Amino acid sequence: MGELNQARMEELIKAEEAYRSETMSSSVFEVDAIVKMAKRFLEVGTTTSRLQLGPPEINETIKDAIESGYGSILLRELSVLELTEVNEKNRVTLFVQLCSLAMEQEVGLSSARRRYLSALRKAALPLFVYIVYSPIQLGYFLRLTVNERTFICLKLIAKWYRNKSKEELIIIVHFWPTVDGSRHHDVWRHCRWIFKEQIVFEEMADLIDQVELDDLMADPHMRSVGDYLSEEVAIRYLPQRSVARALSQRDRMEIGRCLRSEEWNRKTSAVEIMFIAKHFENHTDMDTDFVMNTRLKRAYAVLCSSATYVSKKVCVIRIVKRSASVRRPQTGLESLEICTAVLEDLMRNQNARMYNQYPKENGTGNYGKFSTKYEVSPGPLSCFENACKFNSATRFSGINSLCILQKNQYDAALLIKTAIPINLFFDCFVIVGISPSVFKMDRIMAEFDEYKKALNPNSRLIFIGVDSLGMYPPVDSRQDVLMVSGVTEYTMYRVNSFIEL
Repeated sequence: MGELNQARMEELIKAEEAYRSETMSSSVFEVDAIVKMAKRFLEVGTTTSRLQLGPPEINETIKDAIESGYGSILLRELSVLELTEVNEKNRVTLFVQLCSLAMEQEVGLSSARRRYLSALRKAALPLFVYIVYSPIQLGYFLRLTVNERTFICLKLIAKWYRNKSKEELIIIVHFWPTVDGSRHHDVWRHCRWIFKEQIVFEEMADLIDQVELDDLMADPHMRSVGDYLSEEVAIRYLPQRSVARALSQRDRMEIGRCLRSEEWNRKTSAVEIMFIAKHFENHTDMDTDFVMNTRLKRAYAVLCSSATYVSKKVCVIRIVKRSASVRRPQTGLESLEICTAVLEDLMRNQNARMYNQYPKENGTGNYGKFSTKYEVSPGPLSCFENACKFNSATRFSGINSLCILQKNQYDAALLIKTAIPINLFFDCFVIVGISPSVFKMDRIMAEFDEYKKALNPNSRLIFIGVDSLGMYPPVDSRQDVLMVSGVTEYTMYRVNSFIEL
């Protein structure tokens, strides 16, 4: 991302020190803790133990750190963040909070506090062009500032539009006709009063109106998606009907090439490909693109057969009940299908192990063992028999199934306990289920804490509730626990980031 202005940062640090000296508050924050909190928020998406679906929201822990006079640390972490679609919601949220753009107006601020917040805003504002550059990110920005459209906020919105060329506006309005539920015409109209020269405002208003009213995408030079979206971005926007319908033959070939590349395999996940394919298939008002669906299906199989390496040793525990599976109305995917993809992503890691039972050679029964996927089969998992297969020709089926993994559901607390006497070292336990009822939280947490005392005090624990996960207040403030409530296309990136933190 763009570099921070050194002079402005020096001014900010001086203002911070003066503010902290004046307040003399016994802050609960330490510098290392704030750095870790910022990384966790930007890469995982939460500062607490709970990660759930939903629109961007002001984060209270981040707010407390800023109010305690540590905004410069958060700003530095934001400035060095690698920009991806996965972290865009988090980075827009942090930017808005650093600039105090979503704060209620406060009366009677001390001069030191006012100087500190002003210096923080001045240092952070230049990052706007890097953090909010797509219509999706603008939508997050509008959502977070809906109740506080200050002069500065409106100037940033106006800057976003004025930085776009006519060609860029044509693309944006065609593929993203609304941002946060509003037409571009209406968003721009809110900026009228910040312009001294109304002719400047009206020129942009006329251009937006022209783009919205006229079919400017009919221009011959605008007919290929690849002219303005990279292959990777185009793949991620395949679920968007306007993008899918605009694909040319050349676009399809380039996307197919990208889906086969090792670089794409390193960046994506089985969960993401499954969601993309299903959303793409759901375009019921257009002819189904069987060739593209076949490419996505093949990409899923190749991905599941390819190994990854994460330095952390992970234990994956499945507590999945077939009867809990439901069909998601938004996507048409079954809970079991999503569970399969989650387990595929977790078990691709050569350092991930799952407990399984194997028949004894003498035929007298079974024995248990923590195994990697590659000790059993090199191909994709099929963890829930045929129930995990897609029903139509465009869906994904298990190839070279791990039959041993199909049959058993295990007691998570007991498995964690089992690892202690055999001195099996794990950096992280990941427990996967569908609904909240299968997670026996008290027992699991008790055994996890015993494991930390006995073998690895730095071990972490992740609960993944594919459909949802109930609240469990005893772990709310724990930094070694992550509770994932609901799975979306980007969930596994956040899970892997937490494992690697």
